[in-house]
Parts: sequence; C-alpha cells; structure tokens
Amino acid sequence: MSYEEALDRTDPTKCKTVTPGSAEEKDAIERFKGFYTDYNREDRMAKVRHVFAENAYINDTLKEVNGIDAIEAYLLKSSEFIESRTFETPDIAVSGGDYYYRWVANIKFKTFKKGRVFRFHGISHVRFDEKGKVVLCQDFWDPATALFEHIPVLGFMIKLIKRRL
Repeated sequence: MSYEEALDRTDPTKCKTVTPGSAEEKDAIERFKGFYTDYNREDRMAKVRHVFAENAYINDTLKEVNGIDAIEAYLLKSSEFIESRTFETPDIAVSGGDYYYRWVANIKFKTFKKGRVFRFHGISHVRFDEKGKVVLCQDFWDPATALFEHIPVLGFMIKLIKRRL
C-alpha cells in the first residue's frame, strides 16, 4: 500500500477516529509520542501492539510497512542497529483528524560511524482509529543529509550532486 492509498483508507472524514478534545484523543497523542520518546528496545517492542492498529501503515522514509506483524518485525530488526537514541517532540499540531509531530532524533548506531551521534529533524503525519491506535504514520525527513552523506562513496556522490544543483 502506498501513502496515497493509506491516506484514502484512513481518511478521517470517512472513518471512525478518536473524538477531538476527548481524553481518548489526549491518551492517543501521548501514547504515540511516548512510544518514540522512551527508547528501550524491550519496552518499545512490548508497546507496539498497544500503539499501532492491526492494519496500520507506516513509512519512515526508508521503508514502507503494512500491518502490525510486519511493523513489529521491522521495528525489532531496525532496533538491532541502534546503540542509543533520544527523541524529542517540541510540538504537535492537530487538524481535523490529522496529527503532526515535529521531532528531533539523536541516534548512535552500533557499527555505522561508531561513537558518532546523528541528529536530524522531521515531522510525522499520524492518524488514529476510534480506539486511539495509529492507523497511519508517514515520516518526513531528509535521510540524504542525515545519513547517506556519511557513507563514503555514496556521500561523495550526494555532495557532488548537491553542488551542481
């Protein structure tokens, strides 16, 4: 499923979602924020099914994943490469069933550029179902600048292309 298809499938004007201003909405907003803020691999994996709906769609810019089983497997696999991570959410905007989380991530990988902390900024577009579980999460961030420019040959090519633009 693509982002466009996921947008249509989770359209808040066509689907049941949390009630705006309700305690359930506030809980859903905080639960999603906490899922990424509190980064402990075991704790995070235990929360996946509490945060994401059975038919959830996520795209973290690097990979598109559909369904809770695939999301759980993907998050578990990606956490194997991370030594430490902090995640800040300075603000959240809400608009008609759409939630936009502005975030700052600081990640240290186990093997890639060992010891270096990568800091990058992004926004996540999120939608919740009527139970407050995430049915859509599309991240927007620049992996070329945040990560790819640091890979020897690939980084050189990206920097070369940027200079020519």
